[in-house]
Amino acid sequence: MSNVTRPLAFLSGHLWVVALTSAGFFMAAINAFAMITALPSIQRDLGASLETLKWTVSAYSLTAAGFIITAAALGDRAGHVFTTGLALFASASALCAVAPGTSILIAGRELQGLGAAWPFFRADVRRQIEFSGRQALEDLRQSRAQES
Repeated sequence: MSNVTRPLAFLSGHLWVVALTSAGFFMAAINAFAMITALPSIQRDLGASLETLKWTVSAYSLTAAGFIITAAALGDRAGHVFTTGLALFASASALCAVAPGTSILIAGRELQGLGAAWPFFRADVRRQIEFSGRQALEDLRQSRAQES
């Protein structure tokens, strides 16, 4: 198959790992920045108090940090938790977007944290597996052998 029919054929397996795992990290990080930006609107539209706004921000971080070890154990046993976590994260984001009140918003943020724990941990492990020192040396040797 030529590169014309496969426009991203130049990307090796390692580059795909970097791209996909980086996307998971980016989604979780941008979520925190978006929430902080939206706080004035949340306070105005939902009538949230300062304490409620603090919980809206903290619910995500506390849940993600508290679940990351469990996500690691589940990932070792079940595998394929990266996509499950992203799906949960996206669904929880949709719940937050349509939340009619602060209670639903905070519950949605907790679900986002739960979903974010899987991609965060699994992405880091996947990169370590794909880019181990031994593998990098083997790839370098193979590329040099192909060039000569």
